Amino acid sequence: MNNLESSIRVGLEVNHCETDLYDMFAKSVSRFPDRISLIYGDSKISYMELNRKVNEIALAIEQKIDPESKVVGICISRSIEQVVAILATLKLNRVCLMLNAQGESKVRVSYMLSTCGCNFVLSDKGVMKRKFSDQVQVYSYDDLENSKNAVTRNNQEYRGDLSSDNAFIFFTSGSTGSPKGVWVSHRSTINSLQWRKELCDIECDDVFFYKAPISSDICLWEIFLGILNGASIFIAKPLLQTNPKYLLDSINQHGISVVQFVGSLLKKVLLDSPDIHDSKLRALMCGGEYWDGNLVSKVFEKFPGIRLFNFYGQTETSLGVLAYECNPEGNYIEVPLLNICFNTVLAIGDKEHLCVGDVGELWVGGEPLSSGYVNNEEANQKSYTMIELRGLKKRFYKTGDYFRVLEGEKLEFVGRKDFQVKLHGVRVQVEEIEQLVNSIEDVSASIARVERANGLNKLTLYIVPISELVDLTDLKKTIRTSLPAAMTPDGIQFIETIPVTANGKVDRDFKI
Repeated sequence: MNNLESSIRVGLEVNHCETDLYDMFAKSVSRFPDRISLIYGDSKISYMELNRKVNEIALAIEQKIDPESKVVGICISRSIEQVVAILATLKLNRVCLMLNAQGESKVRVSYMLSTCGCNFVLSDKGVMKRKFSDQVQVYSYDDLENSKNAVTRNNQEYRGDLSSDNAFIFFTSGSTGSPKGVWVSHRSTINSLQWRKELCDIECDDVFFYKAPISSDICLWEIFLGILNGASIFIAKPLLQTNPKYLLDSINQHGISVVQFVGSLLKKVLLDSPDIHDSKLRALMCGGEYWDGNLVSKVFEKFPGIRLFNFYGQTETSLGVLAYECNPEGNYIEVPLLNICFNTVLAIGDKEHLCVGDVGELWVGGEPLSSGYVNNEEANQKSYTMIELRGLKKRFYKTGDYFRVLEGEKLEFVGRKDFQVKLHGVRVQVEEIEQLVNSIEDVSASIARVERANGLNKLTLYIVPISELVDLTDLKKTIRTSLPAAMTPDGIQFIETIPVTANGKVDRDFKI
């Protein structure tokens, strides 16, 4: 095995002239005033009209908010109004706290608001009383739109006085404890968007599909990668973002050219919706969770001529730091990663050198890095570190994701640190079990889950069979002969479909 030059990988260094998302939006308005910016249902608005609405709402917020308030909660369902509220908040140089109107409990919302010191929220009318305490200033979009102040100066160009590079706060799922708020900055978001633009050849005549929940950082590139380049954004209706038929019908009917799916949702779309018409879809980005190479050939069969990208990243690293464009002629067991985001430094743990085949935890530094967790120094100390490799000292985020080094400096995702489990005295990754099971002919998809019973860890495998004709007894025999002894499940059950969360990711906490 040959030593690599170093365990450090560095992305292309690029000096971005733009440092502010709203300023970039304003440039799109100047360049494409009459081009359609947003589409929702039967409504379409141009960039000029979108800018007018943003000015109105920004002034209305400015008239009502405490001058010292730095954070504005955005709890509006996916819509034109939601995008206007986000842009208006950025125009005022304030931070958007992204709240899911459908998916958050009152207790969780209260925790997030108090953690961020947020006492001003823009919300759907239907959730105002159910989600927020009396101590929080809550306004609906209609309240602001009907404000007399907004009418008197609706076209005035002005910016807020507060100066901060932070633009957004997203809260993690909190699956391992209390949710953590993550700062996401203007600069890091722009860096990631410019990288994606060049990698995917984004043009002003593209049509994007905005369907992610507002509480997911995926929404940032679905909104801003289009808006900052003069493209159009088709906005999915609330609660339909995981419906395969709705998604494919929308792609076909509205000429959507660029779309993103997490792996589990992509599989549902490919399996549940066999008929593809004259689609204009040209670029499909897959990321947000592990997905196996079996999907690659199916995507190219369903969408001939499409460009298929594998993206990797997390909120703490601002929309993604690694990517790979799949080859239609390739034969993938795993989808690797190769292209590094602009101004990014990667390391596999604190190792000086790596050999092909080595496995280690991925650490990320450079421009994409978040400034950390909001008012959570304990989490910051645990997740971020300063390291020095070959004379380079930088702050790094420890992702908790393990990667294997491949030939050609590619990286292959192995599994999560917190999905490691000990079975039969051996430490294994549940994703590795799923990968092996998914390669079996009669298996469409699977979830491997460790469940506690009688004080012992037991591995249960939940399988979506390829058809109703698959016999469970026969499949059990095949699985047990296909898996290493340490990975052999204690139980196997059929399920109709892989359960997903509101973000479209696999729900490993589902109940039978």
